[in-house]
Amino acid sequence: MSDGHKHHHGINAKDLALKAQKKILSKMSTRKVAKVFIDDAGGRVLDNIYGICKEYANKKEAEKVVKNTIKLVVKIGILYRNEKFSEAELRIAAEFRQKFHTIVMTVMSFYDLDFSLDTNFLIKHLKDCRRMLHQMIEQHLTEKTQHRVDHVFDFFMNPAMLTVVFDRGGPYRHYLDNIVEDLNKMVDDNAV
Repeated sequence: MSDGHKHHHGINAKDLALKAQKKILSKMSTRKVAKVFIDDAGGRVLDNIYGICKEYANKKEAEKVVKNTIKLVVKIGILYRNEKFSEAELRIAAEFRQKFHTIVMTVMSFYDLDFSLDTNFLIKHLKDCRRMLHQMIEQHLTEKTQHRVDHVFDFFMNPAMLTVVFDRGGPYRHYLDNIVEDLNKMVDDNAV
């Protein structure tokens, strides 16, 4: 999907640099690469999401969700650093960032207030984020990556999973405690 129109420009140094970066990153472990693009608090959030996913589903699914999330962050980070996004795509990215910030603030308020969880509200915003991500990457990344977006969002848009994770007396509460603590740090640092 992404390779249709590459050959008519001849060789260009920026494209070569991008290819080299992708190659180097594909040889490194996902964890090491993640550290370049994801700060410590973000890394801990992913660790806690892994814990939830492992206990809610299984280890294989947990690894898939976290790996796919990291791959998406890294691929989008590379495209952004190499100025591959058009003006229109950058506008969508800014919209996505705002929407994602809304989701983070919503998660924190659902955490603070007992019985305030509104899974429909959360899922609606997650659907919007998924749509924007697809719009941003469809010209740049393969169908396989588009499927990764769907896989990650499908996991988070599960109302039964959200209900049990936000249950104050539930088995996932300690993970959510940690996630919210790190989300607070990330909001303070303007990272989300």
